[in-house]
Amino acid sequence: MRVALVHEWLVNIRGSEQVLLRLARLFPDAAIFVSVMEPSALPEELSSRDVRTTFIQKLPRASSLYQAYLPLMPLAFESLDLQDYDLVISSSHACAKGVIAAPQAKHICYCHTPMRYAWSEYHRYRQHTRGPIRRFASTLLLHYLRLWDVSSSARVDHFIANSSEVAARIARYYGRSAEIIHPPVERIVQAEEDSAVQTRPLLLPRFFDAHPFYLFLGRLVPYKRLDLAVAACERLGAPLVVAGDGSRMDEPRHGNSAADRGTGRAEQTAYLGPVTDAEARWLFAHCQAFIFPGLEDFGITMVEALSFGKPVVAYARGGALDIIRDGRNGVLFREPTAKALAEAMERLQKITFDPDEITSSALAFHPDYFDERVRSAVSRVLTEQS
Repeated sequence: MRVALVHEWLVNIRGSEQVLLRLARLFPDAAIFVSVMEPSALPEELSSRDVRTTFIQKLPRASSLYQAYLPLMPLAFESLDLQDYDLVISSSHACAKGVIAAPQAKHICYCHTPMRYAWSEYHRYRQHTRGPIRRFASTLLLHYLRLWDVSSSARVDHFIANSSEVAARIARYYGRSAEIIHPPVERIVQAEEDSAVQTRPLLLPRFFDAHPFYLFLGRLVPYKRLDLAVAACERLGAPLVVAGDGSRMDEPRHGNSAADRGTGRAEQTAYLGPVTDAEARWLFAHCQAFIFPGLEDFGITMVEALSFGKPVVAYARGGALDIIRDGRNGVLFREPTAKALAEAMERLQKITFDPDEITSSALAFHPDYFDERVRSAVSRVLTEQS
């Protein structure tokens, strides 16, 4: 059986790429198809594989401007020749599911989310598009992408969603049911095997060695709601460590100085920027709790924190509802406000958590469980073919 794996793009390694990496291990002989790739940014495990790109790879600065080529993505994926493959597995959060498989082939889509900027984040995306001409052009483009997105969903034989939230979106936008298989969380394995979490971030002030701190770790983009974490910690006078990269790191930092915040607690918030994997493990292992204030499709970092036995304070929507059990491995807050988050943090302080129970709750997202569920789904889909 010849297998093709299809993914949006390979220019960095984040959550969806971790799923692709796991699928590549499950199907070691599969060819991998992407719109564009940057080999220098990939682990050898992927860069050494048979990875094939679309015509977008030849366009100017494709590996850095790939998102600007979004209007060409449907055409690019439809141009991929998959006629020699019996099974196509797409890992899709935009256009990858739109490939055209052979008539006799089965197509399974592991959907991270239906195209976020065309659906669930459409109006917020338009609000952040500057200028009336660009806003009008983006409106036309996204209207076209929605039409194509719905029509191309019919090419998928079986949908797999990464969370209950995404399964609901698939039902709402595509009118299709989806099996739920949570993504693999590799740091669970690291937490089990790596007892040497000694790589302390060099930029972390010594203040945080002596004071229990909350941790915010992830891409610093608006929908992650770092602003809520900072404001809630300011309300409580609680130490906060912020780690990650993204657009928010280019803006004036919340609480960068006492003058900025109008308080005397500037030293209680540390902005580290991007951290290494080893530094992230140190932060997970030494924080008192992890803060997850945004609405996320799944939320791998929540599971990573749990695997280190740390409770999570999370917004009670999206993937958090699949991960956090209020009062057992964390605390949920139901309004996206700093006040509600601060109240949840205060409630967390009054609960005596069992670190072993917290760690055990992460095991449902172990990579081995992902492998087992995917193999079962593939077997069922192929059996239906005969």
